[in-house]
Amino acid sequence: EHVNSHKPVNVDNYIPTKELNGLKVLRTPDELEDTPYPENAQLACIYWPSGNELIEDENGTYEEQDEKYWSEDGSQYIESHPDYLEYGWLWSCEVVERNDEHNTYTVELFSKKGAETLWSVYGISRHLKNYARESISFVNEPYQSDQHLVNAFRSYIRIPDDILPEQWKDM
Repeated sequence: EHVNSHKPVNVDNYIPTKELNGLKVLRTPDELEDTPYPENAQLACIYWPSGNELIEDENGTYEEQDEKYWSEDGSQYIESHPDYLEYGWLWSCEVVERNDEHNTYTVELFSKKGAETLWSVYGISRHLKNYARESISFVNEPYQSDQHLVNAFRSYIRIPDDILPEQWKDM
């Protein structure tokens, strides 16, 4: 019945992140003003904080750092780096500028929930230069993946009661 009655989703501002991840060139802030990315997607960058970046002790004291301290070469933040498997996370980010000659970017990172950093506490931007395109991904905004579309396929799963243990039914 679904196959016969299904109508494709007609969402003006929805592009699957898989398709967006196929883009070879990412847009700069100026280009985004004219051609923004769809509302369902956001950028995420591979990153792992160094030991002195994360705030783990609420009673600790920290000297204020200047913005220059929090700008560095980002070319090490790639999947093939040995630290990625153990420490690497995807952090929300934005492209600040693009270097077309080297196909690299300057990105600004945003602090992750549950991983408060010194630079975020002091309101300083965390910039990484020479950042590789393959280290930047599009991910779905919360509740914006295709399973949340109005016309997404859903089917009731019928499981007979007699195949479930009695302990599971007492909820």
